[in-house]
Amino acid sequence: MQIREYQPNDSEAVKSIWQKAFACSPWYENLSHEEMAKRWQACCSKPGFECLVMEHDERVVGFISWDTPTLEDLAKERGPVLASFAAKSELNIVWLEVICADPDCQRQGIARKLREQVIY
Repeated sequence: MQIREYQPNDSEAVKSIWQKAFACSPWYENLSHEEMAKRWQACCSKPGFECLVMEHDERVVGFISWDTPTLEDLAKERGPVLASFAAKSELNIVWLEVICADPDCQRQGIARKLREQVIY
């Protein structure tokens, strides 16, 4: 398995994995293709958006996305208390948005490896 930077041509694979993963426990969301496209577009359009994908046999089997919100965006999305804390502590905020592994490939450490790549 190999981790690499997201490329725009990975979009359909990423949306498909997200859609399949969220149809399972604990979410049980039956997302339409249109809803999935809206969610992915919202994710991609955030300031500082970045994404890594994991491939196995030239197929995307998982992804992680994150962004670096401004204090204003953090307050809008997550509330003024968190934004105030971030402002006082003068931290750079990195918000992990989504970590997903293809349900057919779960229990292989895909999400853990992706998360470790971002955090460490």
